[in-house]
This record gives sequence, C-alpha cells and structure tokens, in this order.
Amino acid sequence: QMLQLAAATPLAYTIGPLRTGTAAVRTAGFRLDGSTPAPAEMRLAAIKAELDERSVLWRGVCFEREDLERALVDARETPPQAAPPAAPSSPAAGFGDAVAQAEAEAAAVRAMSVDAIRQELDAFGADSAAIADGDKDKLVSELLNARAFSKPHFSP
Repeated sequence: QMLQLAAATPLAYTIGPLRTGTAAVRTAGFRLDGSTPAPAEMRLAAIKAELDERSVLWRGVCFEREDLERALVDARETPPQAAPPAAPSSPAAGFGDAVAQAEAEAAAVRAMSVDAIRQELDAFGADSAAIADGDKDKLVSELLNARAFSKPHFSP
C-alpha cells in the first residue's frame, strides 16, 4: 500500500529536463569530441575548477570573468612545471653530501699520527696534554670539534 501511495503522490519538486547539446557541454567544461572548449564558452565555475586543477593562483587576483579567462588561456599555453623534488625520507637524508664530507674528514684524521693530531690541536689552542697517547679516538674527536668550532691560533 505504501508503495502505491508514494507512487501516486506527486513530487513536491521536479528535476529539470536533462540538458543536451551546447548547454550540457558548457556545464561540464569539456566537449564530447574530447577537445577543450575556449574559456569564453565555459561556465565560470568550470573555469575556476580548471584553474584550481592547474594550481593557478586566481583567488584575490582575478576578479572579472575576463581576468579568469585570460588566466586559463595562459595556464593552458604554459606547460606544467615539473613537480618539486621529493622531500628527504629523514631529516638527515637531505644532508648526504655534508655527512659524506664529515665522514671523509673523520677518516682522514684517524689516519693521522698522534703527534700530527696533537700539533694541529695546539694550533687551535686546545690543550691536548690531558689526553693520553693511547686514547687516539678522544684525540680524533677533539680535533674534529676544534676544526668545526674554532679558528687556528698561529704563533708569530
């Protein structure tokens, strides 16, 4: 019974007729043959949607329809820019060259003799006498820090 009642009751509103022809094409923002319509043939909402799709800044810039149409024509004529490089996967990944350079410097200091390390530490004004000769790792660390955070002190 309810189905019959619902079917017999007219709708309070009706859906407009299905748009066909030019109006439907203008509404959709594309043509049935796959070509792109000129901005002058498009609805304003379709122009704005395409500008957004193309990442064109138009809000607060284009206030008149002609400005929006011109922006869309320019965007279509300009090839899309390459995507920005992907962000590094970790904060340190972006410093690959610096890390490699620091590792190479550390390897070079480890290859130096203890006396050469002490000499360079003295040039930086660091007191290397407190570090035992057998603790080369500590000397290497002190020299790397001195190179990073100090300027050498040369005696006249």
